[in-house]
Amino acid sequence: MDQTKYRHPGLGGVEAENSPPPEDPSFFKQLLNSIQDPVYVISPADGFRIRYVNEAACRHWGYSQEQLVQMCIPDWDPEFTLETCEASWARIQREKRISFETWHEISSGDLIPVEITSNYLVYEGEELIAGFIKNISERRETEEKISDLTTNLMRSNKELEEFAYVASHDLREPLATLGSFVHLLESRFAAAWPEEAKEWLAYIQKSADRMRNMIDSLLAYSRLNALELNLAEVDTRKLVEELLVDLESMIQTAGAEITVLELPTVVADKMQLGHVFQNLLTNAIKYSQLAGRPKVEISAHLEENEWVFSVKDNGPGVDPKASDRIFEPFQRGVEESEASGTGLGLSICRKTVERHGGRIWLSQRTDGLTEFCFSLPVRKLLS
Repeated sequence: MDQTKYRHPGLGGVEAENSPPPEDPSFFKQLLNSIQDPVYVISPADGFRIRYVNEAACRHWGYSQEQLVQMCIPDWDPEFTLETCEASWARIQREKRISFETWHEISSGDLIPVEITSNYLVYEGEELIAGFIKNISERRETEEKISDLTTNLMRSNKELEEFAYVASHDLREPLATLGSFVHLLESRFAAAWPEEAKEWLAYIQKSADRMRNMIDSLLAYSRLNALELNLAEVDTRKLVEELLVDLESMIQTAGAEITVLELPTVVADKMQLGHVFQNLLTNAIKYSQLAGRPKVEISAHLEENEWVFSVKDNGPGVDPKASDRIFEPFQRGVEESEASGTGLGLSICRKTVERHGGRIWLSQRTDGLTEFCFSLPVRKLLS
């Protein structure tokens, strides 16, 4: 056989001079039968009947080669008719290669999920379809397991959120009753009580207030996933300045020095982002008081495709071993006796930031300062 030109779509339809493949048909048969995946050739002109299958295809369908060459696509694929075969063939002629998922009915009558790759092929002037079959039963089973686990996880989370909401709501009533009686005792009888009794009463009131704050935080944490993100352009410098006005009393009492550097405009939920800044600011003021006069700096910088915000203070710092743990519910960076709080603030911050597509972390510094950072993706508001 002479050197010849041949065309193969898989090579971009480029004609090239090359040595022809061996003429012995047994070579091709041996080559195709060595492939572990099922391979078949279909003739669209012959009613989409099988022209050739390899041994793996025979094992796939459970039929002999003699049986399979008498069959056409609708005989094993319930999703195809001759009309849909024509439409698929037209697409193969245009695109030269297509992939899709479907079902194959095998000799036992079972339906097997498969992924098909169909290639346009011309052989001796006849247009054909060369198909490759991949059994995706294991993949489908894995996907179903993941889907079931996801569904169960979502259901469990919803049940936990509902439980937290109901429990928080039900716990408020006895706390309100306790607070009312403490106030009643204080207004009617405290004047005649010794100082020790008054201290006990104040301790009861303080514990009730702390429990109320914890319930409110737990309720906010449990309902966070259900809150819709109302995304809008937010001037974060203006937002922080508004928060500083709200925190003026706390700032004055602590004698805190607050420095706000240049901050960007981002796309976020203004109210929820405000809660993040407020929590980080109040933590910075509250914990840095333990080391002296609080000094807090708020800044931001652009890092690739995200804005990184920083709230830095001169507090006593956080044990690096606790850098991940402090974002878990009811965890603190210092001893519980050293500062008040519910232990849910940073957990709420993390969940809020992650819902915005960002991250939050404790920066490891060598200068003894405490720095909390969080990021928000750079994005434009979709109109």
